[in-house]
Amino acid sequence: MTQENSQNSGMIFHALDYAKKGWAILPLHNANPNGNCSCGNQNCTSSAKHPRTRNGSKDATTNPMALCQW
Repeated sequence: MTQENSQNSGMIFHALDYAKKGWAILPLHNANPNGNCSCGNQNCTSSAKHPRTRNGSKDATTNPMALCQW
């Protein structure tokens, strides 16, 4: 298992655990190794701090299937 797969496995485990507690989860962009945001905008001013979803915080969910798809 690669380090990235291991990290993703840990993240989904925790996301599902939080969702079971009723906490809505929202996927955020991450910082790439070069420091740029994963959104692809070279001028991003919110690197690793903004939602990956179209509707932002309105897409937060406790639905396990949605969490696994993300």
